[in-house]
Amino acid sequence: MPICKLKVFSRQRWILIAGSNLMLAAQVAGVNAATPASSDTRPSMLEEVTVTARRVEESLQDSPISIAAFSPQALEAIGASEAGDIAPYTPNLSMRKQSGSQDDFAIGIRGVANGEPALTVDQTVGVYIDGIYLARSTGLAFDIVDLQRIEVLRGPQGTLFGRNTIGGAINIVTESPREEFAYRQQASFGNKGYQRHRATLDTGRRGGLAAKISALLTEREGEVRSVYDDNRVGDTEREAFRVAVNWSPAEQFNADYSYDYYNRDSNVTINQLSFVRDTVASPDSPFYGGPYFAAARAAANDHRVSKIAVQGTDQDDNRSRINAHALTLSWDVGPDLTLKSISSYREWDKDQDEPMDYASFAADGATVIDAATGLPIPAGTLVPIFDTRRDSNQNQFTQELQ
Repeated sequence: MPICKLKVFSRQRWILIAGSNLMLAAQVAGVNAATPASSDTRPSMLEEVTVTARRVEESLQDSPISIAAFSPQALEAIGASEAGDIAPYTPNLSMRKQSGSQDDFAIGIRGVANGEPALTVDQTVGVYIDGIYLARSTGLAFDIVDLQRIEVLRGPQGTLFGRNTIGGAINIVTESPREEFAYRQQASFGNKGYQRHRATLDTGRRGGLAAKISALLTEREGEVRSVYDDNRVGDTEREAFRVAVNWSPAEQFNADYSYDYYNRDSNVTINQLSFVRDTVASPDSPFYGGPYFAAARAAANDHRVSKIAVQGTDQDDNRSRINAHALTLSWDVGPDLTLKSISSYREWDKDQDEPMDYASFAADGATVIDAATGLPIPAGTLVPIFDTRRDSNQNQFTQELQ
């Protein structure tokens, strides 16, 4: 039986994109889910969508796998910057952030899911970016600069993608450097202090070399405030930076190197104590039921509130950083044979300066006892239902020959 219930708030925002018209529609499997009204009565044609779900480039219509493919236009329309942004537009796919972290995804496809964020637990849905396997669900919630395509492959994919894909696979593909010089800048703004800035520079090809440099900055204020210090809770600032270089000295050989950097600074998650079960105190513990839970139950509120009983902290008290290097070498040996080497090294670090407060209430000065001293906790003192603190890091090196 549950003892307490926590609400985790979501938020809505409006976005203005400079220099483009925003159509709130998703293009799934190459077909627009919604299109604007038009006086043009000419018959429309399905745009051909190229996918790499079977490790080769082919038309989506020719692939026998159950796939949902998002083109660059579809990703732009829904404002996608991380893999989880496509989940609401993809049947049978669930990607939800853990209540205790903004870095971890619990991913499920067709009901095959794993919500355990521990670094020792393997995934049931494999996630790949430019052919590189991301070995853990922790640290998967990061911004990706220059998204070109996301493919969601439903069902077991062990034949071509290997282990930990019994539910399916998510294949993320980024943009390669362009042949000509190009520069693009974009800005988005919304309520609650939301702003997003993106800039991309393509150098064009010079002597067999082409490079792309991109940066993405996203900021938003927290949805609610703390009742204790009136500071906003849930403030977030995210930075993403990417350098991609392509070297093609001959038509049969390509070398692609990329470096990705991601940084997120935030304070505590926004949890509201919404329900505490009325129960008889356990004879083995004074905290299970009794005065402790009676005080917590009095502070619970099942309605969404603008101020919640959690301790606000500085925005940089919770940090997450990713440094990733990737090198792909491709050699067309013959008309029907390509030899490819994919190497990568990836570091993810997360640290907290303050414990994560899930939900709290104010002591009444009489009934809530300090377990260490046996004395009542002073009235108004913040008493957490529970809190946690965890520093995590994961390093991975992968080498694959195809």
